[in-house]
Amino acid sequence: MKEKSSTLKHLIFFLFAFFLLACDDSGANSSGCGDGVVDPGEACDGADLGGTTCEGLHYYGGTLSCTSDCQFSVASCEVAGWCGDGVKNGPEDCDTHDTGSETCTTLDHGDGELGCTSECLFDISTCNDPDLFLMSDLTFAGAFRFTNGDFGISSVNYAIGTLAYNPQNHSLFIAGHDHQRAVAEYPISGVGMQSTVEELPETGEPIQGFVSVLDALENPQGLDRITGMFWVNGSLIVNAEQWYDAPGDNLDTTLVIADANDLGGMSQGFFELEGAAHSAGYMGPIPAALGDEFGADYYTGWSSVYSIVSRYSVGPSLWTLDPTALLTGDAAAAPFIEATPHMNFAYHEGMLGDRAVEYAAQGVEGPFPPASPLWNILSKGVYGFFVPGTRTFAVIGSTAGLTSGIGYKAVQADGTVCGGPCAYQPDDYYNYFWLFDVDEILAAENTFDPRPYAYGVWDLPFDNGGEHRIIGATLDSATGTLYVAIENAGQLGDYDRPPLILTYTLL
Repeated sequence: MKEKSSTLKHLIFFLFAFFLLACDDSGANSSGCGDGVVDPGEACDGADLGGTTCEGLHYYGGTLSCTSDCQFSVASCEVAGWCGDGVKNGPEDCDTHDTGSETCTTLDHGDGELGCTSECLFDISTCNDPDLFLMSDLTFAGAFRFTNGDFGISSVNYAIGTLAYNPQNHSLFIAGHDHQRAVAEYPISGVGMQSTVEELPETGEPIQGFVSVLDALENPQGLDRITGMFWVNGSLIVNAEQWYDAPGDNLDTTLVIADANDLGGMSQGFFELEGAAHSAGYMGPIPAALGDEFGADYYTGWSSVYSIVSRYSVGPSLWTLDPTALLTGDAAAAPFIEATPHMNFAYHEGMLGDRAVEYAAQGVEGPFPPASPLWNILSKGVYGFFVPGTRTFAVIGSTAGLTSGIGYKAVQADGTVCGGPCAYQPDDYYNYFWLFDVDEILAAENTFDPRPYAYGVWDLPFDNGGEHRIIGATLDSATGTLYVAIENAGQLGDYDRPPLILTYTLL
């Protein structure tokens, strides 16, 4: 009994000391919820909101307040607004005709009438800015078809379609069927303005037949899709990837054929281009007027074209590089090639738009909500290039689902069951473009901040309403001629499926 009494006395003493310290009014512990000052652990305190607003919490407006337990109250924040309601709110640049106080002039894009896209981004395509390119500046210059047949180990039937222009021979390199992983070189013999494929001029037989370039080297990571090619100083640089890289951890990206006039000759690779699937696609020169600003003379980039979207830039990327290490390097001794990102929409950092990977779940019946016209899971930026004489980086490719939406392994309107994401309506596919302002790219705080100043459907001759989509392109920067390959559009018989080449002038 005596031991219990002693223990009780010690407990009472401890509790007395604890409460005495807790009530100490010396000032050391006087701060707390209700003192009007935001302290650690508090979101707010009274009128002190720490600079936070309803807009900062992603509401469209209203009055933010603080609860008695020092947490934000959003009861008076405006949640009824949305992009398309005609009122510029929250993070929107604009909404329908509401551009706030901004005009073409205040945005340094000359005069004209500032527009607004369906994604509530400024549309400056109606501004009169001579430094920026518009698709209406393109002039269709004619088309031609490939002389078809088996040349070497492959043909142009069902070609991957990646292109590279050879200024030395005035010719095109093209990647053939993915089964052979091969490249051939065809002459450009002339273009025509005829209205039927049969009447169009053809190339004649290739200068070099198809040679398997990916299998010419040890290929432990199974690269099987040629994503980009670029002729430089007599060599051919080839970017490639594995179509289904499920873990998304492949590092091999690039090989170099030392003499572009000998596709089966000495090659070096595989190099590991920094950025991997984020960067290893289309390539080209940076115009001299922009080279100093980018600190480089060449660029590369890519987007979510094939499977496993999380390994890509979910939107067209732009990286700069010095190809010297590729042209003179030793892939076995030093495979890594530095590249600098200027625009990159990484899946886990910031994609091109909030709805970039949205689609209806498997089993949901269509039609589905319309997909994002800015960028969606079926958007493909196949080729990017600097438009000569402008401050525009242009990207061309395709998109889908703009009217009928996208579903995963959906049953389409015609009964077709898709193997992955697809548009509900089989004809809801389009050739597309995205135009970026170089000034915005260079000034961006984050590589995922730039947004295209114009984007939309690009109607092409012979594309049959988007059925024949862009699969490759290349630019002759000296003459300002753009060569565009569209899928299967050169068909003449029952079973052949070659691409067709369209030409456009930019200058």
